Amino acid sequence: MMCDLHNALQDLESWNHGKGLILHAEPCSKNYFCSGGHLETVREIDSHEKGFQMSTLMNECARRLRNLPLLTVCLVEGPALGGGAELTSMTDLRLATSNSWVAFVQCK
Repeated sequence: MMCDLHNALQDLESWNHGKGLILHAEPCSKNYFCSGGHLETVREIDSHEKGFQMSTLMNECARRLRNLPLLTVCLVEGPALGGGAELTSMTDLRLATSNSWVAFVQCK
């Protein structure tokens, strides 16, 4: 998902057909906004170098999202966990339904 987000942000940097961007989830059975890192992918990040690469990519996505010349909004319908919680902190505004919650579960 981070790679897809990175690619979409590259396209949006030159997009001039609108005034805003709304991030929202595709419908799923558990109604997550974003459940964060896929556990199998996270298990493969077994070195400092791989962890650094992942955090660098997410930092680049955050920088690009913040610098877009658009109003950015997260429409949160359901839980936003880990990386999903990070996404909610990157946009200008957050709209949430009553069954939504945000949790940074990477640390205790």
